[in-house]
Amino acid sequence: MEDEMRRQKYRILRKKLYGIKEEIEELNKTWEEVISSMKKSLLIDDKIVEESNMETVNKTNHLILNDLSTKVIPMVSRNC
Repeated sequence: MEDEMRRQKYRILRKKLYGIKEEIEELNKTWEEVISSMKKSLLIDDKIVEESNMETVNKTNHLILNDLSTKVIPMVSRNC
């Protein structure tokens, strides 16, 4: 009985993690649109304003997405 409850909790967690993964993927798409718009309208000295900060955000999003996909979700899935 406890085992089944634990597995059910892991299944719920996995579902939520997939939701987070989808949201991060959507954020990455939005980020690409923002960068494209900024390149068209907000260039100063041929650079995007706060380009290094924007790139840091993008790299962080991709690292999170990678960790979710390759580490966290598989680990949770093994316990379902």
